[in-house]
Amino acid sequence: NVFLYDSSFQMSQSTQMFGAEANWVANSTYEEGFITRPMVGFRYIDFHEALNQVGVFNQGGQLDPPLVTYINSDANNRVSAPQLGLRLEMVHRWLTIGVEPKVAFGVNRYDASVGTFHLRSPGDPAVNTTQSGSHFAPIGDFLFYGKLNLRDNFSLTGSYQIMVANGISRPANNIYYNDNGASNPAAIVANASFQQMVWQGFSVGAEWRFR
Repeated sequence: NVFLYDSSFQMSQSTQMFGAEANWVANSTYEEGFITRPMVGFRYIDFHEALNQVGVFNQGGQLDPPLVTYINSDANNRVSAPQLGLRLEMVHRWLTIGVEPKVAFGVNRYDASVGTFHLRSPGDPAVNTTQSGSHFAPIGDFLFYGKLNLRDNFSLTGSYQIMVANGISRPANNIYYNDNGASNPAAIVANASFQQMVWQGFSVGAEWRFR
């Protein structure tokens, strides 16, 4: 079957992401100059997206009320990952420039769901399907930063971070567009797939050290 929306089609997508990490950083015998310190830690990422589609078919104005079709998809990714990294810094009394490359090998515990309502006719009921499981999700994280040391315990900071993650499930790619004919239940269902995601951004702030 061909799904036609001759009156309107709307799509909305929402995204929510949060995470946390804890790292142990080795001490260095140097306080200035080029300093290299290995680190080991653990990180957690929760990445949730929802995609909602609404299509309206009125057969050129002849169908009243019109057929309003809903197709919704939801994907929740929860990545837990041990990680290794390095903290490389060029430290001066007034200025610190550093980079932190980290790599994590995680497991993504994902939940994917797809729901339809009035897919082909007003008589089609709500049909919801879900798929859950675990998938390998490696992560590369690169942080570049600078500190302007105004006092011994106070600095202004600026940074750029880019994170590349594989094995992430997204709602637009989890919809299996299928139909088995009008005499069978609606067959647009969840079929989880995985892809690479890139998150990046700048930040500025201040650092007050108590020691």
